[in-house]
Amino acid sequence: MLTERRQFIAFGNFAEISIANISPLNEVVKTYNLSVMALPDVIEPSITANGIQQFTIPAQPVGLRPAFQSEDKQTTIFLGTSKVYIEQVDKSVDSFPDFIKMSVNLITDIINRYSVTINRVAINGQLSGYAQEARDKLYVKFFNKTALYGDVSDEWQFRINTKVNVEELNCEINKIVSFNRGEFIINNRIVPDMLFSVYDFNTKRGIDKLFNLEDINKFIELGNVFRETIVNFV
Repeated sequence: MLTERRQFIAFGNFAEISIANISPLNEVVKTYNLSVMALPDVIEPSITANGIQQFTIPAQPVGLRPAFQSEDKQTTIFLGTSKVYIEQVDKSVDSFPDFIKMSVNLITDIINRYSVTINRVAINGQLSGYAQEARDKLYVKFFNKTALYGDVSDEWQFRINTKVNVEELNCEINKIVSFNRGEFIINNRIVPDMLFSVYDFNTKRGIDKLFNLEDINKFIELGNVFRETIVNFV
């Protein structure tokens, strides 16, 4: 059975949210039985005019930002100054609709209750737990037998990034998918044959656009379709 590590991320300016004023999010905390904690802020790179990432080291020490965590520690919500994310680990792929509902509830509360701006959004994840038959089928789908390689392999990689213009959002989106099969060390134990697939659906960096709630809901809808295609690809 496939398990998943997944994230919904919103980038922008969330400076108004702080440890001292998270009470407007109490409903989310109560609904999902989350505990409140504090984590160091995350410094996001800025993009220069020629598309180069650069980090600005703050003059003051990086402060603490509010965060929430579920009792089983499988769900973490982080509210940084320039980045908000919801992350879930070791979850069944079938529970993704609940993750989407939580993400929409959180971002809706943030937009409605604080003065924030969002200039980039992303949905990404990693799938694991592919059965032997599925691992073999995927290889056949990606590779045709040639003089360079045969029709069976338990060690291979595949990655592709396509960029598409989405009229509904008036922006360009990166659609990234990769598969990696081979030997891995998991929890200090060698797993001789394992397959991971990774998906990343995100808006292009550095675009001159702010996303409202309608935009984000549309983005999540499109990202969900992209993810479902990968989950059902075998």
